[in-house]
Amino acid sequence: MANQPDPKFPTFSALYTHLLTLPPPLLPPGKATSPTLTSSIAALSLHPTLETAFHILNNDLPSAHFLVRHMQSPPAYEGMFLHGILHRIEGDYDNARAWYGNVSASDVFTTDVAGREG
Repeated sequence: MANQPDPKFPTFSALYTHLLTLPPPLLPPGKATSPTLTSSIAALSLHPTLETAFHILNNDLPSAHFLVRHMQSPPAYEGMFLHGILHRIEGDYDNARAWYGNVSASDVFTTDVAGREG
């Protein structure tokens, strides 16, 4: 049976709004903040980068890690950056630094939203 979204969060907007109310993932969590949201996130069929970000916001690091393992080389810079964030949350600073180093020269991270370099 396919993943079914939680009826309380049937849309991207509803789920995103809810995830932003959760405490930020700053330290390694013992478990997902809301384990029932894992299937709701997966049921949205988002781009893997967005799905990974949603799992991170829900402190569901195993689900997020599963996705970023498949985005380990250019041009998947966003996935590689999220991989660094995961290791930072887990307290694995050397591994996080390595992932950040892999993406530090990419256009995605050297150009700001206004298109300026630096």
